Amino acid sequence: MTGGGIASADTLAATAYLERLREVRTLVVDARAAPSNQRAAGLARAAALLRSTDAITVGDGSTLPIDDSALASRLTGADGAALGGVLGDLDARIAAAARAASSAGPSAQAVDGALRAVLQSRVAPPAGEPSLLDLFLSLVARAFDFVERGTLAAVDPRVVISVLSGLGLAIALIVAGVLGRGVRERIRREVSSADVRAGATDDPAEHLRRADAAIAAGRSREGLHELYLFALARLAAHETIRFDPALTDRELLARASAIPQIAPLRTLVALHERVWFGLKPAGPDDAARARALAEQVGA
Repeated sequence: MTGGGIASADTLAATAYLERLREVRTLVVDARAAPSNQRAAGLARAAALLRSTDAITVGDGSTLPIDDSALASRLTGADGAALGGVLGDLDARIAAAARAASSAGPSAQAVDGALRAVLQSRVAPPAGEPSLLDLFLSLVARAFDFVERGTLAAVDPRVVISVLSGLGLAIALIVAGVLGRGVRERIRREVSSADVRAGATDDPAEHLRRADAAIAAGRSREGLHELYLFALARLAAHETIRFDPALTDRELLARASAIPQIAPLRTLVALHERVWFGLKPAGPDDAARARALAEQVGA
């Protein structure tokens, strides 16, 4: 599934690319909340969607190449902590794409420039920043050059030992700095993304609108998923439950066991698990039943 997915990449408008990124984010959030043995299918679908765009058309009419394959590769076998980092990168892309999609007039060029900066910063590191491997190879080359000149015999061995010790200490400090910077960045991303509440912060009406649009277009499975999110968002909006995406459906039902809508919520969750995670086919009847259950839960 991760190798194929979408048969060929395509070029999208900024608004369509924004919707695709939001769909990928929903899949990643759902996979992060799912049990580990049910996570692979959702992540495979998210990776396929990321690889399905090769360019977008921005506000000034030009085409901006897109390569999200590196981000897609990080989804394979990712655990909860790794998915938190992926969500941080997705949020940066979504914010830039949203500004590009909504821009018009004189500000379009500036917004498109911000979008280009976000996307291109994920492709290559800043120019002129040497990697640890480059520094190591440079030190090795200088050492060989020193030996070839025949000057090693005239050097005090204690000086050689001191120099090598200093180089070893310098390399250790560089490695520690690189690793420390990575840990700080990972902690920052986890803090910024750990309190994401799919359904608690989203507008329930938006989920319902997406559900109706998907059902009308014949995408019953997608519509059913949006109805599931609508029900949870409505419960969270009414402060009936506090929805945490890290919870499994079973843990969520255990938290909500005392609410009056528990019966239709159980039925809706079971239907969603069968269709969304079990990859069972969904038809119009399933979508109609899910809508009735979601309305009962959100009443």
